[in-house]
Amino acid sequence: SHRLAIHIWRRGCSGGLSEYCSSWEFTDWIIIGLAVVAVVMYHYTLDLLSGLQQLQAALPQFGLNSVFTRSSLEAALLAQGGLTLDAYQLQLGAALDQAILVARAHEDTRWYVSVLAAAMCARVFKAFRAVPRLNVITVVVQKALADLAHFVVVVICAFFAFAVVGHALFGPRLQEFSTLGRALHTTFLMALGYLFDDLRSSMYDAGGALSIVWTTAFQLLMVLVLMDLVLAIIFDTYSKVTAALGHAPSLLDQLRGVFLRGKSWAALLEDDDEVLQQEPVSLSDALRLCGRMDANLQSLAPLARQLAERASEWEMERAELFANFSDARADAAQVAGLAGRDVERRGASPALAAEHSELQAGASQRAHSPATRDEAAAVAPLPASEVDRLPPQLL
Repeated sequence: SHRLAIHIWRRGCSGGLSEYCSSWEFTDWIIIGLAVVAVVMYHYTLDLLSGLQQLQAALPQFGLNSVFTRSSLEAALLAQGGLTLDAYQLQLGAALDQAILVARAHEDTRWYVSVLAAAMCARVFKAFRAVPRLNVITVVVQKALADLAHFVVVVICAFFAFAVVGHALFGPRLQEFSTLGRALHTTFLMALGYLFDDLRSSMYDAGGALSIVWTTAFQLLMVLVLMDLVLAIIFDTYSKVTAALGHAPSLLDQLRGVFLRGKSWAALLEDDDEVLQQEPVSLSDALRLCGRMDANLQSLAPLARQLAERASEWEMERAELFANFSDARADAAQVAGLAGRDVERRGASPALAAEHSELQAGASQRAHSPATRDEAAAVAPLPASEVDRLPPQLL
């Protein structure tokens, strides 16, 4: 619940719920709900059982081997509790109704407890997420659900078709196919490998050659093809998941890592114990040390600001140099393009030769200009006097 509150507080109501809700969180809430229902049903069953015991205690007690006629039973009832036969029948009917309620409540409690046990066993797979190699099966099932869902639709249609044909073919003579529900149940068991050997001769007697066609088509399509396709889908997803897993650590490697981390923590705790056993520092010494640290930090503050300003200047100068170099490179590329024109026309075109000479001279002048050299020389290290002022920790 606290995790849900944190998600809602961070993302809002809709965003927090969408981020929090997952299959495992849903399983946890199912476990909580089933646990509450199981406890309530248990106490409800105990309450019903207590009422049944009270009704049983109010009934007249007779021996197990006692045999009565109507008149003798009326006399015995009058002798024990002064009851009439009609009143005794009413009390006996109430006790029987209470016993039926107890039996139903007991069955319901067993059902809820069984589902709760299954959900708690399924929650074990949630712990496998900590070990990638153990989490492979869970990931495979989750990723294969989409393909399996579409495939199940095809299987159900084919399965229903075989059940309908079996009901029409064998229903008049075989009880296992007498109704559509029984035909579906029998066909499902036959797909799992049951009942076929027991019904083979009876099916042949009922359907003749058509029974052979039905059986052959059922075994080839449902048992061999479709079931193998299910395995193919799962194996394909498994191969993709294991390929994406890579060289994930095994369970033994993780246990070894946990053991080594435990040893390192134990050594760290032992070091802390040794430090605590040393001579304690007085309050005055601690305050004196804090004062010295504050003074050192205050003396370093101007130098830190100066270093930050110098770093920003260096960044600006570097950007200007890169811009000048880019311009020079563009001029050189333009000169090279002009020089690569047709060699035969070079002498016939005085304007092209003049343009070529002008651009080449401009590129050379820009590359060797004093301004460019001054800009490059401006990026110099700190003077020796400023380096001496730096503390040893920054050097």
